[in-house]
Amino acid sequence: MYGKAVTLMIRYKDAAGKWRRSPTARGANGRVKPGHALVKTKVIQVRDGTYDLRHTVDRKTVHAPVGKKAVEADARRVRLENTKAVVAQAAKNPDVEVIEKTDRASLKKTAESYIKDAKRRKANEAAEQAQLVTAEFIDLMRKRKQLRTCPHF
Repeated sequence: MYGKAVTLMIRYKDAAGKWRRSPTARGANGRVKPGHALVKTKVIQVRDGTYDLRHTVDRKTVHAPVGKKAVEADARRVRLENTKAVVAQAAKNPDVEVIEKTDRASLKKTAESYIKDAKRRKANEAAEQAQLVTAEFIDLMRKRKQLRTCPHF
């Protein structure tokens, strides 16, 4: 599997206060052990670690951050590994074209691009309304999230 290897790494502070990256430790069932790193074949527990995906892009090692949740990070690793395998297979067959799907766009970024486009088209009223609706909607969703986290609801 040349060029398709993706390693899930955990970034943490060691006892000396220095930032380290180590591969994640896995349990007997093959799943990632949250908050554990593999250092010189020893499994150690780390605190406040974040997960990165280590892979190569144009013959350079890249560490892409994927968050603090081990399960989601491992799922992203599998997805990236599968994508790299498909791209490598397609490179062997010139008749196949691979179109990579982009990450999900956030509501805020999408609204900003729409407002920018409306202003470019000189649709100032539409841009103004979009700004008001977006701000009100995002504010309402924040309040709703706060209500959901309350233990009484």
